[in-house]
Amino acid sequence: MRIVAAFAIFVSANVAFMGTALAQYNFDVLYTGSGNATLALGSDNPLVTLLNSGDSFAYSLTATGGSYWQVNSATPLFAALQVSPSGTTIVDFAYSLFLDGGQVFSGSQNDVSNCCIHLGESAFLTSGLVFDQLTFTVSLESGVGRTPVSLLPFAGAPEQTQSGIAFVNSVPEPSTWAMMLMGFAMVGGAMRRRLRRQLQATPSLA
Repeated sequence: MRIVAAFAIFVSANVAFMGTALAQYNFDVLYTGSGNATLALGSDNPLVTLLNSGDSFAYSLTATGGSYWQVNSATPLFAALQVSPSGTTIVDFAYSLFLDGGQVFSGSQNDVSNCCIHLGESAFLTSGLVFDQLTFTVSLESGVGRTPVSLLPFAGAPEQTQSGIAFVNSVPEPSTWAMMLMGFAMVGGAMRRRLRRQLQATPSLA
């Protein structure tokens, strides 16, 4: 009976451990450029999430408002989530790049060891590639008590990390809007002056 009781305690303890450690999270981050990132509605918050061995998560970084990233020169794909406290973390991961919902690039690596939750330099992005979303899924093989310290990948968004990548913002900057409005005003003024001259040149029928 003692052996059976001890075995039951061992099994229940391990089930409890697995219930707390084998967690799955979804980190959905929206990006508007210039390092500005916010969590999407319904997303888990990585900044308060304690990751342990056996846990997994899906991370997505999505450009908003029709903006996108463009690869202007061949560059390695590099991304990592900086975590605290630092220490050796071993992960398996898969990543994908999307444009308008269609996959344009993908890859994966296993047993990647780094002080961050590292997402590798396993492939080069070719010049001309365009994407508006970066996603990756990660399974932690080792590393206990790690919490991400930023919504963005380590060193920032793709255009901040790699010199060969540019962020193309579809929303004009304020200075661009000002120039456009000034141009519209000048065109409108010219049309009014032309109409006034035409009216003045028209003979009166009275």
